[in-house]
Amino acid sequence: MILNFLKRKPKDNSSNLAKARLSNILVSDRLKVTPEIAEQIKRKIHESLNQYIEIGEEGIKLELNNKSGIVTLSTTVPVKKLRKGK
Repeated sequence: MILNFLKRKPKDNSSNLAKARLSNILVSDRLKVTPEIAEQIKRKIHESLNQYIEIGEEGIKLELNNKSGIVTLSTTVPVKKLRKGK
């Protein structure tokens, strides 16, 4: 019982979610990534991956992070299924 408690991941509460969103907005602003540019990036990722996988309706999500001065771009791509080889 105690081990289950220790193994449990902390839940994302609203304050952590808000903090992550604000961080993403600040990094996007600092890098001058407008919503239009973010959509272009998503569209290009979709075009490239669509050759190999069928992407779910939820769509692609982008997240910019700044940790120790290093900016990273993370993507979440819902995969429905792999496409057959051409």
